Amino acid sequence: MAVPMLQHSATFSWLISLTSFFIISTAFLSFKSNSATALSPSNDADRDALLALKERVVEDPYGALNSWNESLHFCNWEGVSCSQRHVNRVVALDLGGQQLNQLHGTIPADIGQTLPNLLGLYLGCNNFTGPMPLSFPNASGLVQLDLSGNSFSGTLPLNLGSLKGVLDISLGHNPFEPQDLRFLTSLNNCSSLKALDVGNSNLRGGSPSSISNLSSTLQILIAGQNQISGAIPSGIGNLINLSFLALQGNSIEGEIPTSIAKLTMLQTLWLSGNRISGSIPSSIGNMTQLGQLYLDSNYLNGSLPRSLGNCQNLQLLILSQNFLSGVIPKEIARLPSISISFNLDHNSFTGPLPVDLQLEDVNYDNNNANSSTRNFISEECLVAAMSIGIACSLESPHDRMNMKNVVAELHAIREKIISVKISRTHHIRS
Repeated sequence: MAVPMLQHSATFSWLISLTSFFIISTAFLSFKSNSATALSPSNDADRDALLALKERVVEDPYGALNSWNESLHFCNWEGVSCSQRHVNRVVALDLGGQQLNQLHGTIPADIGQTLPNLLGLYLGCNNFTGPMPLSFPNASGLVQLDLSGNSFSGTLPLNLGSLKGVLDISLGHNPFEPQDLRFLTSLNNCSSLKALDVGNSNLRGGSPSSISNLSSTLQILIAGQNQISGAIPSGIGNLINLSFLALQGNSIEGEIPTSIAKLTMLQTLWLSGNRISGSIPSSIGNMTQLGQLYLDSNYLNGSLPRSLGNCQNLQLLILSQNFLSGVIPKEIARLPSISISFNLDHNSFTGPLPVDLQLEDVNYDNNNANSSTRNFISEECLVAAMSIGIACSLESPHDRMNMKNVVAELHAIREKIISVKISRTHHIRS
């Protein structure tokens, strides 16, 4: 049995990956605190801690830290937010995103001790190196931690689980050393956790049962592009508030558990590029909020469940590169919201596409059906999307596209895709 190849859906997967990044980034940027717990009298200790961080920044091409000087009070420095109740206490440090994403250097190992009142730390999309500090739990009130998209080495710290009130942890896209899933287990006591991004962080190992023991408050879980193996645990249904689940690009095996249907709040399910087998469970129709379903490049077989017709919000259905068969249920064709992408190529479906389908992007190639329907996504859009991906991953930070332009380009591509008008004809032969 040939291993399915990732092809057309890779572009959509990349777009969704960026979308998830913006979800977590926006969550932090919306955080504005008016209070913090003062751990010491008013002094300039926090200013000294900030200057210690600045000393470790060896390259600042956009001058993000130019305001960090004696002419301004440190509470007015770029990216610094201080408490309004406790004078001179830094509660948030935001040096990520837009054009502040080119900092090179290391983070002081004692940053959690020297900035103990931190509630939010956002240093994503820079080029910080070295091991991740172990002192973060000393900032016991920390609720937002985003160090994603840097060049941190070493391993993911197991002591972050002591941050009982943490809401968002984003550590993905760092070249960590290979490690097992104990990091996920260490977060089981984070009872308020809402977003966790450890995608592309070199996690590996089997039996990802620790996922099902994460807090039921979790809304976003990103663990794709790792080397996680084993089966999706049946306890995944415990995460009843999940709206975004991304486990793509791993080595996950076994069948999709029927308990996944308990995730009735789920809007995006992304399981592409694994080794998942068996049929698509009919219980998936209970996930009525589902808007994007990515199951491509697996070993799925059997027919499409008619219950997918219950997913009235479904817009993207990507099932290519599997071993699915049978006809396309009319219940799916009648979904009012499937209007962006419907990719079923490289399967064994039979018969024509249902005439009820009203789509802007269809790919039904390499099936056993007699249909002339082809992929109508503009080649120009695909090339543009890949160009953005390349521009964001250039080796030199100076040459990388800033996040503001990325957002603008992605919106332009989306508008172009949506504006495509399809005139479909079916050539049915007996």
